[in-house]
Amino acid sequence: MNVAEAAPISLAAITLASGVGALLGLKNKILRYKAAVLMAIFGLVLSPIGLMGIAMYSKCASIDSL
Repeated sequence: MNVAEAAPISLAAITLASGVGALLGLKNKILRYKAAVLMAIFGLVLSPIGLMGIAMYSKCASIDSL
């Protein structure tokens, strides 16, 4: 599995882990809503940028190996 294939899987794992953490924080009434919303917004905005960067890196890495 190359980096470009592994990136969506790792992003899904991070999303799942942060969701579980948010639910546990909500249950224990220690969740900071403003911080959680801010991180969610940045995650939604920056995830596609990260995927595009990995795709470019993968193309450059395959060109360099020729």
